[in-house]
Amino acid sequence: MGAAVGNGPAVMDAEAFVRGFERGWGSPGSAEEAAARFDELLDPDIRLIQPQLPDLVGRSAARSGFFEPLFTLLPDARATVERWAARDDTLFIELTMSGTLGGRPASFRACDRITLRGPVAVERESYIDPIPLLATVAARPRAWPAFARYQLALLRHRRQRRRSR
Repeated sequence: MGAAVGNGPAVMDAEAFVRGFERGWGSPGSAEEAAARFDELLDPDIRLIQPQLPDLVGRSAARSGFFEPLFTLLPDARATVERWAARDDTLFIELTMSGTLGGRPASFRACDRITLRGPVAVERESYIDPIPLLATVAARPRAWPAFARYQLALLRHRRQRRRSR
């Protein structure tokens, strides 16, 4: 379900982006596969903003700082678009991210605000309450190693980022 205010190229770009977003998250795979599916949707200098993580700039940073840690935590991560809305160059996508955590299903809700330049995203800011996901991790001892690997992946990304400056 989606809604767009106005018509013309901006609305068509938003609709096309949402279809690509759904294809990108529709089939689980590896972090590398997911990142590759999003390459055509993301500007080379994409800026990603999300809670609990440093801001990321560029497709390479998206791979190492977002996709790799996410797939470390949820190896079969996928997202379902619940609804979306667009106006001018701004698109909101409400989604449910799901996957396996500690051997059992887990999910959390998020809303992404995406700024489009034509058919590609130049900025994505994700709004999420991490407490439900952290509570799920805390309640599942089998998830603790994956969460520790997730934290280590974030730490590796931060170190690489500092070295490249």
